[in-house]
Amino acid sequence: MAETPTDPPTAALPAAMKAAQSEALTAINASLQDLRTRFDGTDEDSYATRLELRNHISDLADAANAIGRPSGSRINLGRTVTDDGYDPEAAAADRDSGIEHVSAADQARQRHDTMIGLLTPTIDSLRAAGFTVDTKLTFVEPPEYREYQDMAASDARTSATQEALKQIEQSAPRLQGSDPKFANALQNLVRQGSDLDQQWQPAFQHKVAYALQDLEKTPVGPVTLSGESRAEMTRLAASAPGLENERMLALMNATASIAGNRGLIREIRITGADIGLQTDQNTQEVESRIAALENKVRLAPQPSQPTQSAGNNASDASAGETRAGREQPTASERNAVQDVLSKMEQVYPLVSGADPKLAERLDYVLRQGKGPDRRIQPDVQHYVAYTLQDLEKRVVPLALSQDTRNEMARLASSAPGLENDRMLALMGRTASIGNQTVVNEIRKLAGAIGRQADQEKPDIHEKIDALETKVRLAAGPSPTADEGTQSPPGERQPAGNGVNGTRQPASGGGNAGAQNGGQQPQIYYPRSVLDTILSGLRMSGHSNGAPPPGQPAETPMADRLAAFEKRTQDERDEGTLRGAIKSGRAALDALQAFNYGEGAAVMSRIHEAAKSDPGGLPAVLSEMRDGGRFADLRGQFNTALEKDRGLANAYDKAAAALGSYGTHRSTAQEILSRRSDLGAINARFEQMDAEIGEAAAATPSRNDGRSMFDDLAKKAAELLQRAVDAVKAAFTGSPTATSQPTASPSMSP
Repeated sequence: MAETPTDPPTAALPAAMKAAQSEALTAINASLQDLRTRFDGTDEDSYATRLELRNHISDLADAANAIGRPSGSRINLGRTVTDDGYDPEAAAADRDSGIEHVSAADQARQRHDTMIGLLTPTIDSLRAAGFTVDTKLTFVEPPEYREYQDMAASDARTSATQEALKQIEQSAPRLQGSDPKFANALQNLVRQGSDLDQQWQPAFQHKVAYALQDLEKTPVGPVTLSGESRAEMTRLAASAPGLENERMLALMNATASIAGNRGLIREIRITGADIGLQTDQNTQEVESRIAALENKVRLAPQPSQPTQSAGNNASDASAGETRAGREQPTASERNAVQDVLSKMEQVYPLVSGADPKLAERLDYVLRQGKGPDRRIQPDVQHYVAYTLQDLEKRVVPLALSQDTRNEMARLASSAPGLENDRMLALMGRTASIGNQTVVNEIRKLAGAIGRQADQEKPDIHEKIDALETKVRLAAGPSPTADEGTQSPPGERQPAGNGVNGTRQPASGGGNAGAQNGGQQPQIYYPRSVLDTILSGLRMSGHSNGAPPPGQPAETPMADRLAAFEKRTQDERDEGTLRGAIKSGRAALDALQAFNYGEGAAVMSRIHEAAKSDPGGLPAVLSEMRDGGRFADLRGQFNTALEKDRGLANAYDKAAAALGSYGTHRSTAQEILSRRSDLGAINARFEQMDAEIGEAAAATPSRNDGRSMFDDLAKKAAELLQRAVDAVKAAFTGSPTATSQPTASPSMSP
């Protein structure tokens, strides 16, 4: 349970605000006391009620902490929650239990609304006294989803950087006569940009944008960039890596209109980059530096006629003038992409249940494809094709015309501007590579090479060499007949194969194509779930494992189900293990916070007694009971728990966190015992077990003569004991059998 502040820093507040704050804390503490009494009086079998009470206690304690420690006159009672979206497993479990499913996001909203409802009178009083109280609930997307957004944004920045470098390279020689120093600096920047790794670095991307801005102020004038690249370069030139200070961002934006004073512009950019590195960008020193720069900008001469916005040059350029290597999409490409997006939208519910991570990617693709201007962009079209390829490999084939399928195969086997034959060959193999990480690496490098003017440089071939090695390792044994191989771009794939999983209409017969003379496009239909199941059963009925005559080779349904179930189980296991590790960190932090924080005074008396006792700390704790040698210490400990609310809160938090870890740890051990591929994670748990076990053994229980370790469930206690013994064996050279862990000074945190 969360701890409430006992001595809030209110010295800097006016008297009226102090009084409102004190009144609010008094009211919340009274509510907390009432909730704790109800919690203690609730039967342990009433799990739901106890959980609800525990949540109320935790939320109110967090609110008290925020009110007791405001940021000036601002109190933050808001919360930020990660919205993981629909959880099909949780929904199915609720349906099986006969209860209505409520998503995690809705649960978080209900919980937050309940807390704010309880605190409404208190919040009104605080606002009336002059406080600003934030009660906003904010939902953020999960890291996996943000990863795809970041990848797309990174690709856009890198593409814009490459396009700008080409224009700078072409324009720099024109300045050799009038400004040789600047021309040499530009050429040096272009040489740096020949390194692929450099182009992906944010600092270098900003540097290119600054150079482009300065170049366009010279007699060379605005260069020709695509609209997207122009927007990226303008945004980069008006900022610096990590910069968030609004006044400094305004100065960075002003550099576009400062004429004839490169020294001042350089000073602004250096200051912006320096501030961007700082954690607190609103200190007095920062504000003073910005004020000095603002004064210099006001005194700087302004151009009598502002230079025409370079952002308009894209419209002035010829419609057919595009970046080298980037083709304008044809009508067939646009139709194919639209067709695929429509079919993807139809299968989205199925994908969300079968592969949530792929569903997040699919959602991103669908949103990108909603804008007609985005849908015609080559990078979006290729990304749609990549997603289609992964979708059909991992979940379900789509019903697509052969023209659309051929177009998607071509796009999936390349990248915008890619001409390197070795890289094109690797892209052509992605359809048959089962390792998604390797596939992602191939596509990322292909996109980067496609933005290069010279795609045969040695460093490019070195990167391709490394990828080819990974592909060979990922390929394993030769593909079987039912796995198939990647057809060349544009080549028609047989109906019903393992790549597209489609079949001809039964009415057409095997000679339909010949009868039509190949003139009419054939329509393919997806296999239904029933088709797949029946085909798997039919295969199992043949002793030689071959499909019936006239039927295409299929992957047996049992194998596909087993692979899917294993992948799903592995993902569940990983989530459980992450939760257990998080629970362990929380338990260790809470135990240490009690022993070295609120409980430090009473614990120091216990440790002092242990120094003079031959049995050490375990003997002292066992004698802290009525009639024991250290009954007085037990009395002092109990009195401190009763009278010191801060100490009691910290103790309860530690006890609850330890109990929670015991439950999580037992569940994690079941996973570790049946999986042999988690050695590193198992070692991490053993280290954590030793630290937690030692800290728990050194902390008195609420029960006389016992430690917190003694209160653990049997299975969890055995795991922690084993870890503590292993650590001791490492220090002493032989394992020591003990009834419980003992706190060693050398091992204490």
